[in-house]
Amino acid sequence: MWRYNILFCLVVFFIITIEHVVAASPVGYIDGVTQSGGNTISISGWAQDPDDSRPSYVHLYIDGLSGTALGSVLANISSNDVGAHRFYQTYTVPAQYLDGQTHRIVAYGIDYTGDPNALLKPTDGFPFQMVVSGQAHFDLSDLHLTSI
Repeated sequence: MWRYNILFCLVVFFIITIEHVVAASPVGYIDGVTQSGGNTISISGWAQDPDDSRPSYVHLYIDGLSGTALGSVLANISSNDVGAHRFYQTYTVPAQYLDGQTHRIVAYGIDYTGDPNALLKPTDGFPFQMVVSGQAHFDLSDLHLTSI
């Protein structure tokens, strides 16, 4: 009887251990945000769900979940450092963000297996500032004209 108890305990321990080793949320990083002309930005990085071999989806937002959803990208570009888990995508930035202020891109790795989706690093977002070429703002309120 004691052999069955020991065997039962070992099986339960093994199952619990496997669940803790296998179950994991996605991991990843935003490597860069660059202005690629006018009101478009290109975002690159990587994401991987450690307990699933398929390429992960990444959801991108400006100024967090309460900001604006830019879209989704599949992290399936091959590289030497992280395998086939890189992403690169260009997005049009909505007009309200063309204000010269610093905004942050945040990314969430989407989990296939029921674990929580994960905020990718940097977790406080990747800062960017739009510079719209060909546009200038001049404050003329202090301009005094005099005639000669």
